[in-house]
Amino acid sequence: MMTKTINQNNNSLDNAHYYCQEKLKRGTSIHYSLYFADKKYKLALVAAHAFYREITDILNKCSDQGVARTKLYWWQEEIERLYAGEPRHPVTRALQLHVGMQSIDKNIFLSMITAVSNLVNGVRFASFSEFELYCHELHSSAFMLQALLTGVANKDSLIFQRDIAVFCKLVNVIRNVQGDLRKHRIYLPESSLTTYDINIAKLDDHAEQEKLKKLLHSLAKQAQQIYDDAFTKLAFQDSHDLKTTIILAELHKRLLDLLVAEDFPCLEQHITITPIRKLWHAWRISVKLG
Repeated sequence: MMTKTINQNNNSLDNAHYYCQEKLKRGTSIHYSLYFADKKYKLALVAAHAFYREITDILNKCSDQGVARTKLYWWQEEIERLYAGEPRHPVTRALQLHVGMQSIDKNIFLSMITAVSNLVNGVRFASFSEFELYCHELHSSAFMLQALLTGVANKDSLIFQRDIAVFCKLVNVIRNVQGDLRKHRIYLPESSLTTYDINIAKLDDHAEQEKLKKLLHSLAKQAQQIYDDAFTKLAFQDSHDLKTTIILAELHKRLLDLLVAEDFPCLEQHITITPIRKLWHAWRISVKLG
């Protein structure tokens, strides 16, 4: 009877990890960064990303604000169940052992849920500081969670995680600007739009697009500075454990360089690095870091 129970528990955990693995979008930068994760951390990191996907998918796919809030409230309750030792969802079941081993504070999960909840009514930031705060609450929390799951505790390395998350999100905002605006998601700070006198209602106009390109060039320089500053914080001894973040940062840096070199063709088409080039860059960095 005990053997049967153990097998059932193992099968349940295997199914939970399989569910998390399926949340990874094939061919994406995060997919290739996690592909080369250290085996002893890989399941934990994939589960952490699956949690991030679960809550951000609510924002991306749920058009009814009431339903979105209900789902996010359920996730708040699920985090409480996780820390009470009674998780129900495959993602939290997959996370349970890893969270306990590293003594992860539940507030890191709740912060991410709150950040998504704040966007349910719409995406709008008055200033870059507000945008950065949003990044810290959601994206930086996700990156910090991954660092903590690998046992990294160095303060400077955690700052590296925090800031690289802002860099990656800012690159994505630049790349996805046209699509986000069509969905009425305005990640571009209002202060920046005012500075460059951009009327987002007239972005089909060539003159407005030229002004938007100037803003994107400015944001690209800001992103580059964040990237450079972040890597000065990374403690050398943590490089191996934070390999997934370093790979992800490098892939976003390659994408940013491409966008700048091509003068932001993202205003007319979706720009990305091919999966084979992502794989090559990720492999090269993985070999370098060991």
